[in-house]
Amino acid sequence: VTCFPVTIAEIEVDVIDSRFLDSGSTLVTMHDKAGNVLKWFASGAGFKRGDSKRIIATVKAHGAYKGRNETIITRAKAL
Repeated sequence: VTCFPVTIAEIEVDVIDSRFLDSGSTLVTMHDKAGNVLKWFASGAGFKRGDSKRIIATVKAHGAYKGRNETIITRAKAL
């Protein structure tokens, strides 16, 4: 059993989408080299679609959206 939050080590990600939400935050959708989907609700991330980044983050939750598994992260930081 995994207890959250869990900090992930450095990971390479590709940004699939980055969009501003009505709530004032930015939803950044990424995937790692293994194809795992990560989502981050950021307060002004500076990540753009097509970017490749090396990040460190904290896993907040695992879930599914439209039948696809995803990991919700928080406190992401580009290295």
